Amino acid sequence: MTLRTSTFVFSLFVFLAGAAWAYNSAARDSLLKSRDQVADQRAKLEQAYSDLDRKIDDLQKQQFTVQQYLKDCDRTLKDLDQALSNQDAALRNIR
Repeated sequence: MTLRTSTFVFSLFVFLAGAAWAYNSAARDSLLKSRDQVADQRAKLEQAYSDLDRKIDDLQKQQFTVQQYLKDCDRTLKDLDQALSNQDAALRNIR
């Protein structure tokens, strides 16, 4: 192998090594950027999940309150129906 050929092979090797390093560096930068974006997306999703969890808790509290009002209404209706029934029975006994 001549000096000229050796120099050419060495230069080609250096060029290819530099190109490989540049490619690996660009690929790594791209992967790091993608990782940062996914981490940001996860943080936003975690916040949305937390917000929804709070809303669900608030809705469950409201649902419980409405359920208690419904039970109160049912008891009141039962008492009123009983009072009407008692009044009807009393009127029949008078006649």
